[in-house]
Amino acid sequence: MDTRDARGGVLVLGGGFAGAYVARLLGGRGATIVSPENFMLFTPLLPEAASGTLEPRHCVVPLRVMCPHADLLLGRVTGVDLAARTAHVQTDEGMQDVAWRELVIALGAVPRVAPVPGLTEHGLSFKSLADAINLRNHVLREL
Repeated sequence: MDTRDARGGVLVLGGGFAGAYVARLLGGRGATIVSPENFMLFTPLLPEAASGTLEPRHCVVPLRVMCPHADLLLGRVTGVDLAARTAHVQTDEGMQDVAWRELVIALGAVPRVAPVPGLTEHGLSFKSLADAINLRNHVLREL
């Protein structure tokens, strides 16, 4: 298992609005962001991407551009050891332990499905960029 230190001693779990802005506001102090994607999705623009009035690439901002003083670790957090101040991250290269002095947990939310009969079987999710593209394609197929 590979071990590394978080840049500037700050480990940010999540590359969404909260995580990306924390890393950005730290500026030159730096941070390490752990995220499965290398971009921040601007979710208010998803309806425009789904309708075709905006290209999907305009709904995202690369984390490396938005947070130039942060390191980006592409992967998923599988556990956090508070006593040892380390986080276990699963990456494409394998497991890595990241040591930190300060931890920011900004993992986002999980969408919930309202208890409407038939919604889970027939409804389409609308939380990610892939969901917006899928919805647009679905509407075009139906037309």
